[in-house]
Amino acid sequence: MKLAAPGLDDERLQVLKPDVDSPVPLYLQLSERLAAAIQAGFWRGDEALPSERALTELLGVSRVTARKALDLLCEQGLITRRHGSGTYVTAKMEVPLDVYQPLPQRLMARGLQLEVLECRHEVDIADQDEMLRLQLAANARVLRIERLFAVGDVPYMFERIAIPATSLPESQEGNAVVWADELREGVVRVLQKITASLPPDFLKERLVFGDCVPLLMIDQQDFAIDGQVLLCSRNWFKGDDYTLLAELRK
Repeated sequence: MKLAAPGLDDERLQVLKPDVDSPVPLYLQLSERLAAAIQAGFWRGDEALPSERALTELLGVSRVTARKALDLLCEQGLITRRHGSGTYVTAKMEVPLDVYQPLPQRLMARGLQLEVLECRHEVDIADQDEMLRLQLAANARVLRIERLFAVGDVPYMFERIAIPATSLPESQEGNAVVWADELREGVVRVLQKITASLPPDFLKERLVFGDCVPLLMIDQQDFAIDGQVLLCSRNWFKGDDYTLLAELRK
């Protein structure tokens, strides 16, 4: 009698099975569902995930599909590959906060005098990165807000925010940034990934003026109390440190 491969009877894996009739590519479905399961606590930080082979056998997908899905999550920082050991959920440090402040407000609280040099917004088809981080279906639309901040007259930080278009109010009159700030009042949990990054091409003449210098990049997802992702943001800014001051609840 052939023995079942380890982990194939794990109920947590059943929620990952892609819909073969969906127009969304299988690897993207698998990546989205695994990301949602991790964020929902199905797998804890530093816990091993099923192997590519196990995912392939249980879910009926190809090895290439499983690998591409895991590659996407590695890029997002949700999982980490350890040579000779396997794939693990990235450990996170969670700090309960009494008051939530978006990054520009936190930087200004540190004494930086930020001024907005540019501000634009548009409703557009979500790109692959936004689909994954916002857990959206293919061809879903997002409100995208971009702002360039300066300290004095020197560009200092670029911010890009994406919000599911389904969250837009019926009347879209008024300032999109103000509306986004109002949406953030419902944030109860924040997931951040902080890395050093070379400036993308579209920032080379706006933020660093062609210099190939590293920036700090902060990827962030903002969650509502029901676990829904309200918005995601990506910020690039100059500086060699990022300090988070948290007031702990008592």
